[in-house]
Amino acid sequence: SGTNWTFTTSTLVNGTTYAFIARAANAAGNTASSAAHSVTIDTSGPTVSITSDRTSLKAGDTATITFTLSEASTTFAADDVTVAGGTLSGFTGSGQSYSATFTPTANSTANGTVTVAAARFTDAAGNSNTAASLTPTISIDTVPPAAPTIVSVTDNVAPVIGPVASGGVTNDTVLVLAGTTDAGTTVAVFNGTTKVGDATVTGTNWTYTTPALIDGIYAFKAVATDAAGNGSADSATHTVIVNTTPPPAPTGVTGVPGNGRVTVTWDAPPAGGVPITSYVVEYKTVSGTTWIRSGTSATTSATVAGLTNGTAYLFRVSAVNAAGTGVAGQSAAVTPSTVAGAPTGVTGMAGNGQVTVRWTAPTSTGGATITGYVVEYSSNRGTTWLPGGMSATT
Repeated sequence: SGTNWTFTTSTLVNGTTYAFIARAANAAGNTASSAAHSVTIDTSGPTVSITSDRTSLKAGDTATITFTLSEASTTFAADDVTVAGGTLSGFTGSGQSYSATFTPTANSTANGTVTVAAARFTDAAGNSNTAASLTPTISIDTVPPAAPTIVSVTDNVAPVIGPVASGGVTNDTVLVLAGTTDAGTTVAVFNGTTKVGDATVTGTNWTYTTPALIDGIYAFKAVATDAAGNGSADSATHTVIVNTTPPPAPTGVTGVPGNGRVTVTWDAPPAGGVPITSYVVEYKTVSGTTWIRSGTSATTSATVAGLTNGTAYLFRVSAVNAAGTGVAGQSAAVTPSTVAGAPTGVTGMAGNGQVTVRWTAPTSTGGATITGYVVEYSSNRGTTWLPGGMSATT
């Protein structure tokens, strides 16, 4: 019409590119062609393929979700994606390829799903997308097991056999730990932050036997892991001091004699960080060869009774800790004694303003050498006695 023209095509094939050329002819038969105009027929909506690099997730895990479009789009965005069982972050991409990070919900076992509803974005031709979803869904278990417990640590070496309380001392270098845990878990045992081994789990109980330990302080903890790989919190710490060295000898062992007894005292040796639990006190006569155990003491003194006055004795003391009984510290000879008996045959010979008194030494010295005599006199028939002096003889 005039200088303008129009043309309506027949039905064209979707997905085919056509190159249109217009050619004009005049009455004389001369022709001229236009430049080619290419058109691609697109009547199909874009599709989305949603994939994950992980099929299962535990606590602390993430998955990378990839969105692959069948054709480029400039309108596809994070808001077009619906997520359940977790959150999506870090959405990025362009054209036909996009990605994001999926983080599972904490303390959950609900599966993770990622979907794109239909008609959320368009392609260059304006066609809306078809719906898509992640297949298969992501299996999620972010529920950690309960922290295991350490019920006991057992010492099987004398002198003290049985449970070792937390903070206690043992001379056993191979300890048996036992505790409880959730069913279906594994248990690892740690000394502080260093793993020392895996426990044997039976039902909800576990045991672990340590390798040979050297002297030192051990802070045992247990951690459980479930089938999904979730780790529990640490158990309460059970601290044990391993000490295989008995204490050194007490020093300053001395004895104070009494009537048929001696009170023995001593100075405690260095404990070396391991408590001394008691002391063993022994004695023998100076000429004897066999030491007799008197008993034990929790302090640095003890009284040994049942001794013979006038007999010299030696005393020795050993300190005891969890590793056993140490070497002994020994006293000098001590002789128990009591007061001497009364002198007999006391007589007096009068003189000029004086009386010479004589007596016979007592038959019992009380177990000790008599070193002197005290002489007293009375002028009122014994109502009052006055000092008369000291004598070394009779």
